[in-house]
Amino acid sequence: MIYAVFVAATVAIFVVGPRLARVVETIADRLGIGQVLVGAVLLGVVTSLPGLVLTVTAAVRGDAELAVSNALGGVAAQTFFLAVADLFYRTGTLSSGVPTRQVTYQAAFLLVLLGLVVVALGSAEATIGRVHPVTPMLAVAYVAGLSLSRRVDRHGGTELAAVDAAIGADVPSGTAASAAETPDRAVTAHGTRADDTRADDSEAEGARGGLRGKMGELEEEPSPRMRELQRRSTPALWARFAVFAALLSVCGFGLAWAGSSIAEETPLSASSVGLLLTAVATSTPELVTAVAAARSGAIGLAAGDIIGGNVFDTLFIAAADVGAAGSIFAQAGDTAVLLAGFVLLLNALLLAGLVRQGVGTRNVDRESAAIALVWVVMVAVTFF
Repeated sequence: MIYAVFVAATVAIFVVGPRLARVVETIADRLGIGQVLVGAVLLGVVTSLPGLVLTVTAAVRGDAELAVSNALGGVAAQTFFLAVADLFYRTGTLSSGVPTRQVTYQAAFLLVLLGLVVVALGSAEATIGRVHPVTPMLAVAYVAGLSLSRRVDRHGGTELAAVDAAIGADVPSGTAASAAETPDRAVTAHGTRADDTRADDSEAEGARGGLRGKMGELEEEPSPRMRELQRRSTPALWARFAVFAALLSVCGFGLAWAGSSIAEETPLSASSVGLLLTAVATSTPELVTAVAAARSGAIGLAAGDIIGGNVFDTLFIAAADVGAAGSIFAQAGDTAVLLAGFVLLLNALLLAGLVRQGVGTRNVDRESAAIALVWVVMVAVTFF
């Protein structure tokens, strides 16, 4: 019964998650809401519902170890998924395919939030009322980070427009025509091919936390399912949104119960269950999305969505601290500190790859290989 519930909830998340994302995008288009806002906040919330519900439910039930390991394990799993996607990206490496520096900023800001979690775990007994002082700091930092991220986005867009203008002003008409005929030889002042710059511009919206990476709908033209949704009335869309969101919430409750039961009835610890079973189960849509994006040549789109999702997922721990009877950090145990350290290391490697913009062996970043290795070591250490 326990394993049947676990498998059923995982399959439901895999099936319902992308459908809910399509509904959210259609509602956003209908209401004229910007994609950055929807991708970073509304879509991040609804697609993370199973993990959020699982974490808070485990915390309320007193299973702090499962709550924290699921939250941190989700961030670790999705970072690992990007390394897996790098194997399927045949036109370059992960870092070379991410076009905007806003993604790099999000990766750096994720380290800030994870650093706050480590500080809280290191001062677990400090509380204000029932919660740790870091809990409200995480929420405030998240909101501030969203604002700064949009500023970075706008500044980057301004710089890109200036480069395009400079190219148009400096290249003579004859040369411009020649460059148009041989685009591989056209370069910007920064040593970047002009066609690469335009490609960066075209993919920028996806890397800014756009919706198509979450949906797995990577083509420019709307899919038949999207066109069918666009024909529905707004009340019908909200009704479908409510049903799908409720289903994902139920899946979160089911996984919380199944995860706790597996930890009680098997030799596996709650940390092991949270890291490898529930965290991976709630993150399966991101794996499919990342691989599909890589095979379609839009690795930057998947990277932006997954990193932005990881930033939001750190708030799971703050929510768990509010729901728990006492500080969740004090109840999480020493394993939580170990997991937080590993997650910091994983995302530091990811940030290093994004900054280095280097090349690896057989079109795979060295950092991606290191991420995969660290994730395997983290799982092994947690289990044994």
